[in-house]
Amino acid sequence: RWGRYAEASRWLGAARRLAEDNEQSRLEGLILGSQLHLDWMTGAWDGLAERAATLAGDENVPPVSRLEPALIGGLLHLASGRPAVAARELEHVMETVRGFDAWEFLAEAAAALTRIRLREDQPDKALESSDEACAIIVAKDIWIWGTEIVPARVRALTAAGATAEARDLLARFEAGLAERPVPAPLAAAAECRAVLAESAGEYAIAADLFEQTALAWAALPRPYEAALAQEHRALNLLRAGSEVAGLELLTDVLSAFAALPASGDVDRVARTLREHGQPVPRTWRGGRRGYGSDLSPRELEVVALAAEGHTNQEIARQLHRSHHTVASQLKSAMRKLGAGSRTGLTAKAIAAGVVAEPGSTTGP
Repeated sequence: RWGRYAEASRWLGAARRLAEDNEQSRLEGLILGSQLHLDWMTGAWDGLAERAATLAGDENVPPVSRLEPALIGGLLHLASGRPAVAARELEHVMETVRGFDAWEFLAEAAAALTRIRLREDQPDKALESSDEACAIIVAKDIWIWGTEIVPARVRALTAAGATAEARDLLARFEAGLAERPVPAPLAAAAECRAVLAESAGEYAIAADLFEQTALAWAALPRPYEAALAQEHRALNLLRAGSEVAGLELLTDVLSAFAALPASGDVDRVARTLREHGQPVPRTWRGGRRGYGSDLSPRELEVVALAAEGHTNQEIARQLHRSHHTVASQLKSAMRKLGAGSRTGLTAKAIAAGVVAEPGSTTGP
C-alpha cells in the first residue's frame, strides 16, 4: 500500500521461501494473498482472476487469509464491467472484515463500492459506502490506509455538494502523511486535489492536476489508477474546450485499459468516444486473449518448467505461486492441448512449438 512494489516483491519472495522451508502453510496463504494484491496493483492481471478465485475458495486456507483474494476478485469484477457482481463480492468482504479487524481491507473494498455508487449516480449511497472506513482511519489516525478510500470519499462528498467537508478531509489526509511521505498515498492526495478542481469547474487546472496524478501512479507503477487518472484528464480537457487533445488522449486511454485488460472501462471510454463522433479503434476489448496456443503466459511458464522435469512443488517455489495454482494451470494446459498426462503435455507442447525440447539451446 505504500507504493514500494519492487521492495515488496523481494520481501514476499523471501517470506514465501521461509514459509515453505518451515512448512508454515497458514502463513503461505497470507503471503499468496499479498502477492495477488501486488499483482493487482502493478497490472500483472494475466491469470489473476483464476488465482484469486482458487485461493478464496481453498478451504485449507484460514478464513482471514481468504479475505484478500476475495477483495481482488471483487475489484476484477468491477474492472471487467460487472458492477453488480463486484458489489456483492465487496459487501461480503466488508462484512467479513469486521470479524477479523482487518480494517485495511475494509477501506479498499469500501472505496471500490463507493466508485460503483458514484457511477450509478447515487451520491448518498456513495457517502454511506465510505462512511465507516473513513471514520476508522480518522479515529486510528492511520492515513496510509487512505490511499483508495480518501479519493473516493472526496469525490462522493463533492458529488453530494459537500465541498467544504471534502477540502477538510484532504487537509487532514495531507497532514497525516506529512511525516510519512510514501508514494502511493501521495499519489492519492494529488488525485484529491484534481477532483476538487474539477468540482469547482476549473477544468483546465483539473486536467493539469490529473496529469500529475497519472504520472505519480504510473511511476509506482499502478497502471490501472494511472489510466483512470488519464481518463479524467481527458474529460476535463473536453470540458475546457480542448476537444482534439481530449479525444486523442481518450484513444490512448482506451488502449491502456485494453492492455490490462479492463473491459468495463474499455466500454465506458468507447461510449465517450462515440458520443463525440469518434471512431473506436479496433483494439482487444476483453475476453480471452489469443496467445496462439491459447495458453496464457503463466500457463506457458508452468508448462516449460514441467517439460524440464520439475515437480509441482518445485515449479511453485520457482514461480512464487501456490502448488494448487500450479496444478490448476497444468490441468488447464493439458485440456487446451488435448493431453492426458504430464508426459503427453510435454510432447504436445514441444510439437506445437510452445516450449523448447529439453536440452535445446533455443527458447520457445
